[in-house]
Amino acid sequence: MLFNSFAFLLVFLPAALILHALVEHYRPDLRLPLLVVISVVFYAYWDWHFVPLLVASVGLNWLVAEYYVATRKQFVIPLAIAANLLVLGIFKYLNFFLELASATTKAPVPHLDIVLPLGISFFTFHHIMYLADLRAGRAPRFETSFVSCSSAARYASSWAGNRPSACHAAAHCWMERVSGSMYSKIAVIATGLEAGSSAGPSVSP
Repeated sequence: MLFNSFAFLLVFLPAALILHALVEHYRPDLRLPLLVVISVVFYAYWDWHFVPLLVASVGLNWLVAEYYVATRKQFVIPLAIAANLLVLGIFKYLNFFLELASATTKAPVPHLDIVLPLGISFFTFHHIMYLADLRAGRAPRFETSFVSCSSAARYASSWAGNRPSACHAAAHCWMERVSGSMYSKIAVIATGLEAGSSAGPSVSP
């Protein structure tokens, strides 16, 4: 779903804002769960088959964070970061390395038809940011609401044109702005629309 498409501007965005306004007025405690649902719907618009990958990535990284906070075992974070990079590498670079091995050894290697999940680099590096900042003491523990916070932060960061190289604190700052006043929401949305449009009409988050 492109930021400058009619589907986003005339259907998804108004529906998201109306739902958020209703929840904020009647059940403000459900704002984060609502943002998670909106985020998943937004992501599933491209291909719902990869929603389990996104949910599993968020959930497993949350479990790793919980285990680290409970045990303070330093090796857990590097292992989790390596696992995140391994998953990313399989989807993005496995065929490249297979072709490289084939060219080097002259042995026939099958080409795997792997579809690259939309935004996998984005949410993978956001998990890595959080785990690294958690170990360094720069990120809080999110308890059971970490799944909601992580997914919602990804959606808010996408609106804001954020990049995976940003630190976790910056993503959390955008999350707070989206959860603030209506003027803050409009400012974040406008910034995201400008960033998405300037990136080109063929780019979607």
